[in-house]
Amino acid sequence: MEARSDRGGFFREILRTAAEVAHEVGAAVRPPGSPWSAAEPETEPSVEPRPVPAEPVRHDASLDNLSRLCQAVGLGARLAEVRALARRSLRLTLAGTQTSPLGGSRLGGAPDLPPGFRWPTWNGEELVFLGQIRLEDVTAVDPTASLPAEGLLLLFYDTIGQPSGLDPAHRGSCRVILYEGDTSLLEPAPEQGWFIEQPVELSLELTLPRSSSMLVEQLDLEFAEGEAWEMLRERLAQLQGVELEERGVETLALHRLLGHPEERRPRMELECQLASRGIDLSEGAGDVDPRAEQLEPGASEWRLLVQLSSDDEVGFYWGDGLGRLYVWIRERDLVERDTAAAWALLEQL
Repeated sequence: MEARSDRGGFFREILRTAAEVAHEVGAAVRPPGSPWSAAEPETEPSVEPRPVPAEPVRHDASLDNLSRLCQAVGLGARLAEVRALARRSLRLTLAGTQTSPLGGSRLGGAPDLPPGFRWPTWNGEELVFLGQIRLEDVTAVDPTASLPAEGLLLLFYDTIGQPSGLDPAHRGSCRVILYEGDTSLLEPAPEQGWFIEQPVELSLELTLPRSSSMLVEQLDLEFAEGEAWEMLRERLAQLQGVELEERGVETLALHRLLGHPEERRPRMELECQLASRGIDLSEGAGDVDPRAEQLEPGASEWRLLVQLSSDDEVGFYWGDGLGRLYVWIRERDLVERDTAAAWALLEQL
């Protein structure tokens, strides 16, 4: 266990400088004569943008509130479809305390381990602990959530290789462990975590998918309806006292449990469906694989379980340092508490 702690400290330092190194290497390999060549006159060094912490939800929004907003933006005829796609989500925002209690909700740090726990591995290497959510915290904020009322959800991932999830061979690179037992039996892991421990608070948010998402695409909206849909999302965010990321100028360090993601790729549900069924999407094979069309209807079964953004405060640096990690699960698997088939997708922003 001590060896993993040493590797963790080293890896955290690598992650903290990855964005700067990538930028410097890119500048060094530009060809002579390029408009961006190093031979050009010196300019002020550019500062890589960093994610800013997302705020917690300030005000509750109900489906009745959503219905009124829907009428106000001109989507009254789509009311039933809007309500059907609305999903409740738990925003995970940093609590500002240094440590969390045994079994407490946190990102980073070391996990609290259930009895008989075996550390998950992939390709012969131990996966890295990303965080845990106390399920009593979820129940207190949203008693209707599709999770057990008590226990602990623990999340692990291959943070060294950071597999994209687009290749079927990436199965098992992310593990979700759902412990429904007595939390008083938990024991803290004996070693230091890879990431900085940050206790989190949960706040309830009503979310809608982007108009570019696969779910909304299926509604076949008119152009004006698509614009109204985005206006609806913006007003819903304003009602809840939060910022809609694409309306701002900064990327948010926004973490969430359940709900709809802040994704840039609009068909992640389909990516999970195809990659988990053996179709390699990393080279665009999904466009020509004859199985894709047959498997596509099953994409609607996938639900976001966890979204983790790059976050300086925790030490999360996904992809190019501004990316996000999304963990998806089929709805029926979530209901049956079967997390073995959860699928992780990495996105660079």
